[in-house]
Amino acid sequence: MASTSSNDDNQHLIEFYANITRLYHKIESSDLASNSSQYQDMVVQCITDLQKVTDMINQLGIFSNNEDIDDVTTIELRYFIVHALLADLNLKLQNSTLPDARLCNINSAKVYIRKYLQLCRDYSLYDGNELQYCQEDDDDSLLDHPSNVKMSTMAQFKQDADSRQAKIERFRQLKEQEKKMKIIEKLMEQDKYQLDEETIRRYRILLIQSWINKSLDLLDSINSEMKILAHMIKIKENGNDSMQENVDKKRPPPKKPIVITREMIKNKVFGAGYPSLPTMSQEELLEKEIREGKVVLEYNKSLQATSNKTGNIEENQDNTDDSDDDDESIQKARKWDDWKDTHKRGWGNRMNRG
Repeated sequence: MASTSSNDDNQHLIEFYANITRLYHKIESSDLASNSSQYQDMVVQCITDLQKVTDMINQLGIFSNNEDIDDVTTIELRYFIVHALLADLNLKLQNSTLPDARLCNINSAKVYIRKYLQLCRDYSLYDGNELQYCQEDDDDSLLDHPSNVKMSTMAQFKQDADSRQAKIERFRQLKEQEKKMKIIEKLMEQDKYQLDEETIRRYRILLIQSWINKSLDLLDSINSEMKILAHMIKIKENGNDSMQENVDKKRPPPKKPIVITREMIKNKVFGAGYPSLPTMSQEELLEKEIREGKVVLEYNKSLQATSNKTGNIEENQDNTDDSDDDDESIQKARKWDDWKDTHKRGWGNRMNRG
């Protein structure tokens, strides 16, 4: 009876976990916004179901510290990544915009990553030292970041270089593992290929190893985010908004945006031929010209006075010319009369007369 009940529980766990896996892949391939209610409902449902799976695994005693990876069956290997999936889903959870709620979520994700890496260490699938560094950090050290502990420049440089090299190596391993898994997945999708247990086992071990590299990358991002959130919480608790005020003071005044619209371009092309509308009416322009002395209002009077003056000058000149002409003509007429007195008519050339 006990074995029959255990088999039923195992079968139920297999079917239940298969449904959860499909839901997780649906979340990963979803086009919904990560902060949408539908997306968050799927994340919460998947977390709840995975927590039930964790309880069932503990009740059935599937994993043990005294076993090796070869002692775990191929079917049971699929449950290795439960804690890694829980960590990833807790990072996707956005149940509040407050830093306290976010800090709670990433703390839960960090706990799940610890459990997953510890499980992999127990089965000799992971032998790194990132877990030791992770365990040394507690909540108090995060809220009060030990900035007073100063490392030497060379030691800090070596630590950064080692961390960068480790990330590059993890990225390379992850790409190789995903490439191998895709080949096996294509074979699984084809019905004509019946994969043997050894191939399926190698695929699940590759999946466990890939999630080790993913978890280590998640752990780095979690540690960085926790420092930021802890600083935000500390500022909020102290009520110190001076930093934000200083930032606001240092910000330059906003500039007027340049808006290029279709109507502006159309007005320039099909407008009146000038770049802008008139700024004053004709009457205002005339008044402006008058004030600047560019327009003479008594133009006709000045023109008449000028013409009269010119006419008088010409008349005087004509009179002077006429008087001069009269004297000359009189003298000429007198000389002609005197000549006629001394020269009678017909006294001319008489040489040809008979």
